[in-house]
Amino acid sequence: EDLQGSVAFFSADAYNAAASLQDNILFGKIAYGQADSVARVGAVIGSVMDDLDLRATVIEVGLDFEVGIAGAKLSSVQRQKIGISRALLRRPDVLILNDAAATFDASSQRRLVTSILETMAGRTVIWSTQRPDVARLFSTIAVMRGGRLVETGTPDELDREGRAFHEIAARN
Repeated sequence: EDLQGSVAFFSADAYNAAASLQDNILFGKIAYGQADSVARVGAVIGSVMDDLDLRATVIEVGLDFEVGIAGAKLSSVQRQKIGISRALLRRPDVLILNDAAATFDASSQRRLVTSILETMAGRTVIWSTQRPDVARLFSTIAVMRGGRLVETGTPDELDREGRAFHEIAARN
């Protein structure tokens, strides 16, 4: 009985405060088995919100959302997006990120990195990543092994037979 109000059961007639606005609109979570499903669904929801002139209302409601202490009620992806946004708002000369998109799917990671590189144009971005496809988005790649720098160069220079980066990329 102490936990009776702690579980929110799905109801098509009621808003589920434990779920995101998008999940409430869809009556559940997006299935991640389809390519770019998150982006496609997000675009459709955005289009419908614009057609119905709901964007301002949704933003107002969203900005009033209780996120908990240190964002405890947010998903790890939401917390990561907010952290990156806060860093970009400061317009730093140098931005250093350590696997900042690790919780994102592959296409979201590439879109995020591309967007950050565009936003930071003319400034320095250092991004630690385990993903060769993300590393290829940068003008210079530095490959580390055992805490030591083993090679640096452009993606074209390093993605050749006999290079450490090429070996890593081939394994992924």
